[in-house]
Amino acid sequence: MKSIKNKGEEKSSEERMNIIEQGGLKEICKVIHSSLEGEMDWNKQYLIELGCEAASNLLEDNKESIPFAIEIGGIIDQIISLLNKLPIENINEFHLLPLFNIICLSNFEQRKILAEKGILKEMNKILNSKNEQVLDYSTYILMKIIYSIGQLEGEGKPNPVREEMKKDGTLTKLIEIFQNDQYINKDINSRAACSIGRLYKASPLPSEIEYAIINCLKELAICSNYVITSESFSTLSLLAECQIGYLEEEGKPNPLLKEMEKDGTLNKLIQIHQNKTIQDKRIFNYSTLAIGYLFKASPLPSEFGQSIISNLQDLTQSDNIILQSDSLLALSLLAQCEQSCTNTYIRIPSILKFKIKQQ
Repeated sequence: MKSIKNKGEEKSSEERMNIIEQGGLKEICKVIHSSLEGEMDWNKQYLIELGCEAASNLLEDNKESIPFAIEIGGIIDQIISLLNKLPIENINEFHLLPLFNIICLSNFEQRKILAEKGILKEMNKILNSKNEQVLDYSTYILMKIIYSIGQLEGEGKPNPVREEMKKDGTLTKLIEIFQNDQYINKDINSRAACSIGRLYKASPLPSEIEYAIINCLKELAICSNYVITSESFSTLSLLAECQIGYLEEEGKPNPLLKEMEKDGTLNKLIQIHQNKTIQDKRIFNYSTLAIGYLFKASPLPSEFGQSIISNLQDLTQSDNIILQSDSLLALSLLAQCEQSCTNTYIRIPSILKFKIKQQ
């Protein structure tokens, strides 16, 4: 086991794939599987730790390894069995590393397979952990899987796992984690907030947490951590499917617009949209979408309206199907302005008309 672990360290993804194709990952699975039989003594725990670390080395930044990891009897199945057997106090961050590395690179369909294998049930259990590193990994994993399943449902449709998570107590645990101000690692709270928001895709948030969740996501959208910023933007976009596109009647402005003008959130979104130095283009894209959603059935200010529309048009041609869908939604919401405004508009050939406010 040590030899496989050492072979995977500081190797290219091609070299690590070669180890996997030669049976290295299957050998790790056999060791973990046999260690789960009978009583869990110190030697078995050590072998499992080595196995998890060795698997993590092979899987990290290695997208081609995912089909091998999620196959029947593969490393993900072994990790699920392991998490199911271990008492919560014995689950450590290295047990989650192989799963974490898979989540980082997998697509929506692959993450749905993970859910079908039973990962969500194990994450429910792990949310009881007192180990912040374990919670950091588990909330990240949940956040990504919840998002993927919701996106596969399509625009305007609720997340199908929400009711299940209400029944099994996962949602309650996420709310408790979100409200817990004792964590040193605040990313745990942030990811819990994003997970809750994503569970309520295209649905109204419960009144008792609505203000806290939306306010938190708004603050995260303008924080200095661009990864969290990106996650919060995408979560706000999912909530907007209800807040903007479905609960409010067609042609009626988004009620969040005035609120975000007053508290400065809109101005900060505009600043992010206009900031050409941000390297992570996802942040730029989400800020553009958020502004488009906010100006539902309302004239876009002339100082940035043309830029928003142009960028949304570009996103409709994106290779990312989700960005295509979200940008078309934003454009359709902006187009509703024609029903209630008579300002000068600019014309987008063969698509839609969009209002630009005259100053």
